[in-house]
Amino acid sequence: MNRLLVTQPLTWPPQYWAMLRANLAAQFSHMAVQEIELEHKTWIEHRVEWPESYHPVSLFLNCRPDTWRFLFQAKGGLKASVAAGQVHACHSPLSELHKTLSPGLEVVGGVKFPSTTRPKSDDHKFYLPELLWNLHKQSTSLRIYRKKRLESPEELLSLFEEYYSPDSHPPLPPVDLCDLTSSPNYEKWVQGVQAAQREMAKGALDKVVLARMMTAHFSGPYDIARLLFPLYDQEEPSYFAAMTDDQGQTFISRSPERLIKWTPQQVEIDAIAGTRPRSPNEDTDLRWAQELEDSTKEQGEHLAVTDYIKPILEETCQIFGQTSMSLLKLKHVQHLVTRYQGSLKDSFTPCDLIEKLHPTPAVAGTPKSRALELIQKFEGEERGFFAGLMGIVGKDFGDLAIGIRSALHKGESLTIFAGAGIVPKSDPKAEWEEITSKMKNFTDLIGLEKIW
Repeated sequence: MNRLLVTQPLTWPPQYWAMLRANLAAQFSHMAVQEIELEHKTWIEHRVEWPESYHPVSLFLNCRPDTWRFLFQAKGGLKASVAAGQVHACHSPLSELHKTLSPGLEVVGGVKFPSTTRPKSDDHKFYLPELLWNLHKQSTSLRIYRKKRLESPEELLSLFEEYYSPDSHPPLPPVDLCDLTSSPNYEKWVQGVQAAQREMAKGALDKVVLARMMTAHFSGPYDIARLLFPLYDQEEPSYFAAMTDDQGQTFISRSPERLIKWTPQQVEIDAIAGTRPRSPNEDTDLRWAQELEDSTKEQGEHLAVTDYIKPILEETCQIFGQTSMSLLKLKHVQHLVTRYQGSLKDSFTPCDLIEKLHPTPAVAGTPKSRALELIQKFEGEERGFFAGLMGIVGKDFGDLAIGIRSALHKGESLTIFAGAGIVPKSDPKAEWEEITSKMKNFTDLIGLEKIW
């Protein structure tokens, strides 16, 4: 797998800092400048490129502590994007936002999982950043968005230093794990699964995805770098995303699941459902894979997703195709996956498709409205970006991952999220253990070999 393998220190040494500043100043005379439009407003885009790359996690972490920031790397690792600062918060629904984007312009952010208690207008969180780095294996592109044109290298460096400093993220000392809580606990989990299955027996529900949250509390501020670097370096076909809000909370996701990717020629969509753990023992791993492929329960859970996606593609696409159901092997779990490619009808945009698809039965259930009601009742708290969307939206290009295999970092705590699809044949204990396997991306990094 081709990935960005640039290694750089967390705390930038003086010579590295000086080199980065010198590269920026040297490129000023080569900077391309143009006007762009977004939601009927105008900005000046400054764009510059040079043949050197940087570690995305280092750029993300070395922003000043009070800075909104965003990191996104798609499957395959050929490009990573890091954004810092907001010049505009988008307010339109995605289908309307897409119509106002200038060609080549990209906004970054995400869509929260729907809530029955929150206005739908609060679901969409996309931003035009002030700085947007696009990092390739051997080159860097920097876009800067402002109301006024930058007039000198000194002005460019001054802007850069508003967001970055060589000591923005000094390493924090190790901390102890003080407490670990699970919501719900196992007893309430069993009750929730059984309640969902009673709804299924009545014919009111076919499938629902119920989630657990596990919160680790530490003796002091937990250094998020201890999560981000190893998660980024993990070799598997999945997305990597992180977003820090202006309150210092960071949502992190290492998701295998694409909701949609688009180019002018086609859209791509994943359907992922059905799970077994991985094993370091090859024979055991193959046995679990065979169990997954042979299980009528897991196939039924997967078909709930494909049966939902297919009619939407029939409505919106001139033509589309799909792969056969196959195995997707990740570091800790393996899934059933079906992939789709299609060409949209002229009357639909990719963002129309997003609004029809999200949330899919892979993270919500069917029928959607009843599943969402049950999720809200069972889980109590809003999911936020867990099982929502994270990524990049442009007129001619976009890529959005479903925010699973995720966690929320807040100073001295880390809350880990994962869910399981509940169907009539689900066993509460097996689904609990499946979630435990899905949480291992994070639990292994904080030293938990076994969790309840």
